[in-house]
Amino acid sequence: MTSLYLNCLLSISFCTAGDADTNLPLARLSASRNNYERRIAAELSGMNPRLSKQAANLLAKALNDPAVRVRRAAASALLQTSGRERLTVPALAAATSDEDKTVRILSLRALQRM
Repeated sequence: MTSLYLNCLLSISFCTAGDADTNLPLARLSASRNNYERRIAAELSGMNPRLSKQAANLLAKALNDPAVRVRRAAASALLQTSGRERLTVPALAAATSDEDKTVRILSLRALQRM
């Protein structure tokens, strides 16, 4: 495992919805130029069952990422989490038209779960 993955995993395990705004994965999701880092950040953000408003917004924005693996990870994270669904509806609805079949399916499932 990379040190980024371990650092993100540790920060997720001690994070609640109230303090998720300062979470390392969220910083990586919004700031990294590296596709791998953004994908891992989205995946790890999905491990927190209660997302903050900022986390939900960043994952929603990640549905438009140029890297398909990042979009898949963001859609999967939004499917696995709860708490800020209304904020993500427009982005998930738009992602149902994504060029990638997996992103479309995950986005539809997330919308159905709401």
